[in-house]
Amino acid sequence: MRVNFQKYSAMNYIKKSFIILILLVIVGACKDDPPAPRSNWNLIGLDGKTVYQLKVFENWIYAGTDQGILRKNMSLSSSQWEELGFRGKNVRAFYLRNKNSILVSIVDDLVPENSELYTTTNAGNSWTLLPNGFGEVTNEKVIGFCGVPNVDNSVYAIGDGVIAVSEDFGSTWTKKWGEWQAVAGGGLSFVKVNPENANEIWAG
Repeated sequence: MRVNFQKYSAMNYIKKSFIILILLVIVGACKDDPPAPRSNWNLIGLDGKTVYQLKVFENWIYAGTDQGILRKNMSLSSSQWEELGFRGKNVRAFYLRNKNSILVSIVDDLVPENSELYTTTNAGNSWTLLPNGFGEVTNEKVIGFCGVPNVDNSVYAIGDGVIAVSEDFGSTWTKKWGEWQAVAGGGLSFVKVNPENANEIWAG
């Protein structure tokens, strides 16, 4: 399978941001326009936690934090969150295949080789450590996941300067771009699969 990777540079982002800023200034200069309505924001919890990722699935919102992975029923007004596991651990990234099957990356920033991958098939009632981890020689940290549309077990993961794919929901990984054991801060922070073309992968 031929995979076409598209990498977006910081300079492109700066250029786009500059253009957006100019447009905002121009729009703001139109004093005759009526003021935009004020947005209402509601606090829904997670106070005191570092949130790395949020994901909405059906009527639930999931959060990967420095205090584990949690979820909240969005139909309830309460700010209480349900802990799914890994209290006190850095859940840097997670992938929801469905509400029962979740792949989680636990990252140890001080000792990256201690980073781990876990899966659940029962909505977090129990978790299984994936013994192969992510990497070739030693474990490496995963900072982002992305599933492949319409392919249940396929998922991409991004590390420090490497992108790999798993066809068995995280049990084994095949490098697709970059190098294993790359220098930390390799300039990558996300990976996405084109929903219209699964052979085209976006990373940046």
